[in-house]
Amino acid sequence: MIIMSVKPFSLKSFREYLSEGKIMASYCPSCKKVHLPPRPICPNCMGKTNKWRELKGEGIIKAYTTIHVPLTKMMSQSPYTVGVIEFDEGGRISGLITNARETDRDLIDLRVKAQIVKEGEEIKLCFKIIS
Repeated sequence: MIIMSVKPFSLKSFREYLSEGKIMASYCPSCKKVHLPPRPICPNCMGKTNKWRELKGEGIIKAYTTIHVPLTKMMSQSPYTVGVIEFDEGGRISGLITNARETDRDLIDLRVKAQIVKEGEEIKLCFKIIS
């Protein structure tokens, strides 16, 4: 579903949409590419006619790493896994994989579903392995 641009293509707008329960990407109608985080200019063709596109929130893990020495604010979750997710509609973004276990051997190409998680004032995009 393509939504006319009401908000600027920025990280701030992306987070505002997340707080509304929507995963929004920029979509370039010229080259048909989807970009996350959203960008005002398409890095593929330099087009400036991007539109907002809502993503369904499912995709596959393309890369990942397990963090054993975490940032201070993530200390209670250590070890934790962060992955690069490619959405079914296109576009890639990194996020916490909430149900990855340290004993998992290979997560590449496993299917995930997005989860929008609120922690106090902070909102973040996380992913759960579904297969």
